[in-house]
Amino acid sequence: MSDINFDKYGNEEFFKLFLAAVKETYGDYCTFKEHEGNLTEYSEPVFEKSIEEAERRLCSIVQKLENSNEHVIDSIIEHLFKARWTRNLADAPVNEMRDQLSKTLRDQTNGYWSGHTAYNLAVDGGFLINDKKGANKRLTSLGTMFVEQEQLRKEQEQ
Repeated sequence: MSDINFDKYGNEEFFKLFLAAVKETYGDYCTFKEHEGNLTEYSEPVFEKSIEEAERRLCSIVQKLENSNEHVIDSIIEHLFKARWTRNLADAPVNEMRDQLSKTLRDQTNGYWSGHTAYNLAVDGGFLINDKKGANKRLTSLGTMFVEQEQLRKEQEQ
């Protein structure tokens, strides 16, 4: 049983470390096989290409999942704003709705006040855990995913 705590690594960091370890281990294995088996050639370059392809495909899958998650979150946000908000944001582009939700979540998790509609939209939408008045609120898993998406979106805009 290993004493390594894999939970401390996010998916991206884990797979980068994993792929680096596999490459290193396989290189040692090929050197050993070449020496012990009197092989004149081994398949390390093919293996490295396979690892690179696996990495490329994994990144592609992750990107597709992130895009899919963003689409689902955008649908939730649009539905909530159209049903509950006043005209200015109810009819606005989804990025403006996202900005408002992001501000609400940031304010609430830092202990600041938000308007009744903004607060209930965040809680009822599943982004924020309801708590006592004045308490620093906590994000749900969906709220955390949304905040991470917003950070990436803001970085890409710069």
